[in-house]
Amino acid sequence: MGTLIRSFDLVRTTFAVLQKDKELLVFPLFSFFFSAIAFLVFLLPIFLSMNKLEAANPLNTLIGFHLYFFAYYVITYFITYFFTAGVISCAYMRLEGKNPNVKDGLRIAFKNTGKIFLWSLISATVGFILKQIAERSKLIGKIIAAVLGLMWSLLTFFVIPVMIIEQKGVFSSIKRSAALFKDTWGENIVGQISIGIFFFAVGIIGIIAGVILVILLYPIFGGYFTIVMWIFLMLYITFLSLVSTTLQGIFVAALYRYATTKKISLDFDTELLQSAFTKN
Repeated sequence: MGTLIRSFDLVRTTFAVLQKDKELLVFPLFSFFFSAIAFLVFLLPIFLSMNKLEAANPLNTLIGFHLYFFAYYVITYFITYFFTAGVISCAYMRLEGKNPNVKDGLRIAFKNTGKIFLWSLISATVGFILKQIAERSKLIGKIIAAVLGLMWSLLTFFVIPVMIIEQKGVFSSIKRSAALFKDTWGENIVGQISIGIFFFAVGIIGIIAGVILVILLYPIFGGYFTIVMWIFLMLYITFLSLVSTTLQGIFVAALYRYATTKKISLDFDTELLQSAFTKN
């Protein structure tokens, strides 16, 4: 219950920042749009021609598929990190009392394109390897891969703000991010940073409500209502995803600013931020 209450507080305080810069929602929207294009360009053609390729040369197809899929991994990671850098840079500027816009975020992201791509390559490599381990292992192997993935995510949590704000190289940013994590965060981090829990709960509630409406109203309105409701639910989940992603970026910026300067934005409660850094 404490985690759920804290989730609500985190959403409320980060949303206060988002209200001042609603255009920040453009960044995850761009990310979603370009990720969809990447899916269509990379994966749709190979799925449609999979049987033909396997019949031609199974060995080369297997190797080629993994290389092709890894390239897709790198591109999607780059798209995500590029626009995440835009959100974090604008959020950090807002927390510093400035008045950023989308152009500011894109300018900073483009300025750091090389580092963002290298970080995408490294992160995609780690993610790809862990995915392969999980797919080829039994239950224990899957658990180990999941734990390693979680540890990697936590230790590299601050990589993007370190790269774009401190202007460090990728490897220095990884080291710096790990140092910030070790110096400041306790074992409660997973429970403390729980914006995702809030939006997961809201999403589930919306889906359940939509399904109930379909069951109750289908006899009256028929199949057209079902189609409309499923479209609405898809838009609803997409919107929640956009807001959640943006708020996560804002909160990363706030946590990084607090970890490095101990400064609290007027939009954030001191005890709330400090609770995210509680040590056991």
